[in-house]
Amino acid sequence: MRALRIMLLTGMCIGLSGTSLFAKDVSPPPKYDEAVLKKDFDAFMESVDMLTVSKDYPKAVRKLLSGDPEKQIQAVKTLAATGEIEVIPWLLLFLEAENKNLRIWTGSSLEKLVSSHVLKRRDMNMPEFVVIKSLRPWDRDLRPLAWVVLKMFRKPDDGNTHAYAASMTMYLGLHEFERELEQCLESRHPAVSNKAKWALESLERQKEYEKATSNKPGAGRTSAETIDFRLRIRDKSSNEKVITRANLIRIKQFILKQGLRETYCNMYNNNPAFRTKSFSFYLNPDTGQENINCDTDKSDFHTLTIRKSGGGKNQYRTVEFLDKHYVYIVVPWPTKDLTVSQAREFVIEATKDILKEMEKEKPNKPDTGDGK
Repeated sequence: MRALRIMLLTGMCIGLSGTSLFAKDVSPPPKYDEAVLKKDFDAFMESVDMLTVSKDYPKAVRKLLSGDPEKQIQAVKTLAATGEIEVIPWLLLFLEAENKNLRIWTGSSLEKLVSSHVLKRRDMNMPEFVVIKSLRPWDRDLRPLAWVVLKMFRKPDDGNTHAYAASMTMYLGLHEFERELEQCLESRHPAVSNKAKWALESLERQKEYEKATSNKPGAGRTSAETIDFRLRIRDKSSNEKVITRANLIRIKQFILKQGLRETYCNMYNNNPAFRTKSFSFYLNPDTGQENINCDTDKSDFHTLTIRKSGGGKNQYRTVEFLDKHYVYIVVPWPTKDLTVSQAREFVIEATKDILKEMEKEKPNKPDTGDGK
């Protein structure tokens, strides 16, 4: 197993560090130490158990190794849609693929995976902008991917790769790549120049946000008032009968089938929605704001936001069930007195409420699959 990991890592490093990527530069010295970036990246790769992907998604891995670009593109999309960090090493293997479409789809999939993880920390107190809260204890730091982003910037400008690199630069907070973004402003491809302009503006806004929040009274505390509350529940646990991935998938399918739409926040438009007497339910797209209008043909929906009528400050829960092994309950901006039991009971009550509504439909056979 370790030999396979070393083989894949070595192959990827050779592909990413080819001499064709290193053009001579007479500009001022960069704001980063490339050796440090590479060292951090290697440590990140060692920490990711990529072999679990071959066990959990054997069909996708077989397609990746098939040599058929069409099958490989399908596999890249499938793995990226899982949202799992462990798929990243597999995606990186194809950033240097000979097939142009495969390279582009790989870059796009990597960017979506990174953005979807980072946007979980978006500060919705400022919904008009994209600003990111600092890492929480349970968050995985993806900044070591800076080395990959740098290599993407050094590739020829194909109208796509530099745009993906610019986007990841913003989401990962890579201020050291501002010079690369400024160079992208001169791209003949509007997709690249526009994304670089957005990234530069967003990074500057992020700086102002971090400065402002660091100066607030109580900044730096880890109290319930300053971080989101996040509870992880192992799926198929013998102790958990209600908050299961199977139930959540059934709920997702039910909401999509109803065809009701409602905008509940500034981050999305026309979310698939459903209401019971006590709760409102909203589905969020897996690809984040890449699917801002919640088009069911563009992505699946494995995040459920629940609002309780008259729930006060703790009236929202977000339930994430993209992971095959865990369900996550997130409470944004919780009050200090919120307990784990209260966080769970809210979701249990809401889940039972909507399951009762679903029973009224009296389907011939419940569908517990993972289709839309």
